[in-house]
Amino acid sequence: MEDFPNKAKYNELSVEIKYPMSGFSRELVGIRSMIDFFHKELEFWKNSRGKNTQLITQFVNHFQQCWDQLTAFERSNRESDEGAFSGNWGKVSNKIKAPHVDGNHFLQSESLIGEFIFALFDENPAHGRSAYDFIINQNLDFSNRDRATGYIKAYEFLLEGGSQITKRQDSEVKAIERIRTNMGQLEVDLQAEFDDNILKYNEWREGFTGELEEWKTSLVDKIETWHTERDEQFETFFKASNQKIDDLEKLYTEKLRLEGPVQYWTTRAKELKKAGRWWAGGLTASIIITAAIILVVLFIPPDYFSASIIKGDPLAIKGVILFGTLISFLAYLIKTFSKMTFSSFHLMRDAQEREGLTMVYLALLEKGAATKEERELILQAIFSRSETGLIKHGSGPSMPGLQGLLDRVNKS
Repeated sequence: MEDFPNKAKYNELSVEIKYPMSGFSRELVGIRSMIDFFHKELEFWKNSRGKNTQLITQFVNHFQQCWDQLTAFERSNRESDEGAFSGNWGKVSNKIKAPHVDGNHFLQSESLIGEFIFALFDENPAHGRSAYDFIINQNLDFSNRDRATGYIKAYEFLLEGGSQITKRQDSEVKAIERIRTNMGQLEVDLQAEFDDNILKYNEWREGFTGELEEWKTSLVDKIETWHTERDEQFETFFKASNQKIDDLEKLYTEKLRLEGPVQYWTTRAKELKKAGRWWAGGLTASIIITAAIILVVLFIPPDYFSASIIKGDPLAIKGVILFGTLISFLAYLIKTFSKMTFSSFHLMRDAQEREGLTMVYLALLEKGAATKEERELILQAIFSRSETGLIKHGSGPSMPGLQGLLDRVNKS
């Protein structure tokens, strides 16, 4: 029987069956023992030749109803709660404990009286019915021969005398033989069930052992694969971490090495920007002054320019020389301011480019995108000589533009 919630309750059920007229009293424990008991009684009385008589029909109907109610109770109460289970069992137990119906007492199949009545019904149903009435002491009537014959046989059976002694002994032998046969069949059934269970257990054990071995092998393979993958991943991670640490150390060293120059170029760019603005202010002032002088000479000429230089007036010659000298000085001053202004802004731009190029160099080092030759090229550009713009044709290496340098790095 498979497992279900009320299995234990089924096994704990008990009922006492009493059939006083056949001297039978037995306590049945467990729902299966009750079902088997009433099924055996039903099959016994159904095989009687008097099964069409009123008495045997009542026996058959009673045992059939008891068996039906027990099987129905077993099917429908496997998951019932306590209240429903107890209530349903109370109805069924009242039915199966009944010792008689309509005054007819039930006889147990393995009792001597049961065997005796069964045999008489097989010989003559009328004798069997009258013998039954005599035994239970009801409806006694000697008005016909069959009933009288049944009474006499029942009387002799009860007193164990006369010709019925042998039959009583035969009934006892039959009852014992039936018990022996049932016990033998029960032993055969139990042995067959035991062998079947052993076979099923061996099959289950073999299947489970095979599945367990497969699971063990699969688990070992997975663990070994996991260890191998973890070792490979750890080795890869360890190498990558060491390489990254080395790269960071190199980058940090380069950063420390270039931090001073970067700070210098930043400060230098600010100073050159400030100087450029001053030089630009001087250039603007020079231009304004020169323009003002020219305007004054043109619109408000001094006395020097009133004389005629053609006539050789010394005052005119003196004025021309003085004006030419002044204009030449102002032109030189404007040129000088212009060169200093553009030189300052040029050097400021140069310092900014060197600072930016240094940042690019550090970024390339961090990403590992620069080879040794490229790093040397970038360092050469960073620390090359600066062109001031004051000398028209200067010699020596000069720093290329930032975009040009990046193009060269990309090409290489």
